[in-house]
Amino acid sequence: MVLRGGTQQVKDIAAPLLHRQDRREPPFALLQVNRKLPQVCLLPPHAQAIVLQLERDAQRLSEATGSFVLVVGFGRIGRRVARLVVAFGARVLASDPAVARTEDGVWMVPLDELVAHADVVTLHVPYTAETHHLIDAARLSRMAAGSILINVSRGGLVDETAVVEALECGHLAGAAFDTFKTEPYSGPLTRFEQVVLTAHMGSRAGEARAAMELEAVANLASALATAGVLQGE
Repeated sequence: MVLRGGTQQVKDIAAPLLHRQDRREPPFALLQVNRKLPQVCLLPPHAQAIVLQLERDAQRLSEATGSFVLVVGFGRIGRRVARLVVAFGARVLASDPAVARTEDGVWMVPLDELVAHADVVTLHVPYTAETHHLIDAARLSRMAAGSILINVSRGGLVDETAVVEALECGHLAGAAFDTFKTEPYSGPLTRFEQVVLTAHMGSRAGEARAAMELEAVANLASALATAGVLQGE
């Protein structure tokens, strides 16, 4: 390869979603929330009391089969999440104004039309001025009582203060977040046993990182060749 010098600008190129395999798996934190695994995973001194409490509250545990899962954002990641959720026996709804066509077993609906009927709402949209606080206090109030909110996309999509209030009053049964407005996160969501929090690590698997790096290099080489900066083989 030969790089030709010059003052040409090279545009930013994303390695968009080759880490998609990893990014589609965090929504399955819903299984942990449904089965109250955050409590089960406490330190051994608490184990006996937790197990006894779970036995008393067994009727409150739930499974993915038969649940309505609303996938907000039906791009590459959202579609793969939907396929996995369907495999668990859930009924999948999807909301994305930019997508006209859906897939087998997935019903496309406006976000506010069926948000009240979803047992789980999982977010997979980019963060823009239009999607800032996409899930705010008003939309949370329209969600079904006892539902679960999952955000593994971008922190700014969710009004975290409103989520805390919805958890405190019991309107939300649980939540799972991998992204936050401010990171590293140390806010009030850490107080709740029914919340799964991870440190923005949805793409941390070695395979995903390697794939991202390879795609980034390929995209760079392609752009340099198109701009006439890269010559040869």
